[in-house]
Amino acid sequence: MEDILSEVKITLGLSSSDKDELLKSLIRRSSRQVENYIKENSVPEELEYIVAELVIARYNRIGSEGLNSENSDGVSFSYNNNSLDGFKMDLDRYIANKKSQLDKIKVRLI
Repeated sequence: MEDILSEVKITLGLSSSDKDELLKSLIRRSSRQVENYIKENSVPEELEYIVAELVIARYNRIGSEGLNSENSDGVSFSYNNNSLDGFKMDLDRYIANKKSQLDKIKVRLI
């Protein structure tokens, strides 16, 4: 979690630790989303970047919860309500690769 926390803080430009508890909470929730999707009990290292990206997006959306879009000073923002949508291709590829590796192991055992 510390690697993800550090990466998120660098990206968001946060140097103090005053937001660490909030970020850790967002990391835990985002990790659960990924774990549930890939049906594993922990996030593999190669997918940690997805957790970081989910946390950054969620952090930036604080205060705009439940909105689909927002206009401010002539600038329009649209929000994706399913945060995993942008990562499903990568997650599905991970699942397929894992299944392929398991199939190879099964073949060798037979």
